[in-house]
Amino acid sequence: MPNAWIITQANPELVEAFQAAGWEVEPFAPHDLVTTRQARVHDPDVIVFEIVSEPFFDRFRELCREKIASMLAVVPNWTFADQAIEAGADEVMVAAVNPVELLWRAHWLVRKSKVIRVGELVIDLTAVTIKRSGCAIRLLPSEFRLLACLAEHVGQVVSHDAILFEAFGGFPQRGGTPEQVKSAVKRLRKKIEPDPHRPQYLVSVRRVGYQLRNQAQWEAAVCES
Repeated sequence: MPNAWIITQANPELVEAFQAAGWEVEPFAPHDLVTTRQARVHDPDVIVFEIVSEPFFDRFRELCREKIASMLAVVPNWTFADQAIEAGADEVMVAAVNPVELLWRAHWLVRKSKVIRVGELVIDLTAVTIKRSGCAIRLLPSEFRLLACLAEHVGQVVSHDAILFEAFGGFPQRGGTPEQVKSAVKRLRKKIEPDPHRPQYLVSVRRVGYQLRNQAQWEAAVCES
């Protein structure tokens, strides 16, 4: 399920709307966010920030610069809306906010951002980055193309032929042979798996291809191990 930070001074309705829709919610008052490192319990899929006065913009701009997640600003008037957009907001809503529309816009931002979360992995297909437990992992271009191919079809088995076409262009000079795919999988597992010899994220399906497990599949695998 998606995760949201809800930053609000005194509006529990925002938190309740996301909780009722099944989101994982981490509520904060603006003054509680001393630093991103201290505040981060889980990386959010979207940050909803209610800006009720000018002093809130300093922290809002800081979060926009840090690019932790898509930023949805809730503001009291159109003047604040313009300021929020200039500060880096991805979406702005002017009060009074309809909870249904708020959730719809938050879902839209999550889909637009192309961030895939599985266990401790956070794969940002737009920013071309991957983190595990909050720590960045450096991948070779061929490794990220492979991961992106699987992440675009998370939870599904991707055939060897589809991987060759989507991740390597199907051309041997670009790394498009079955042996090189296997080599890329092996290197990728060393970087993303806690135990590369017992993969939990990137699994092989014999004679078919590979699969990047989705959250439910990953949790089931962890319980079985």
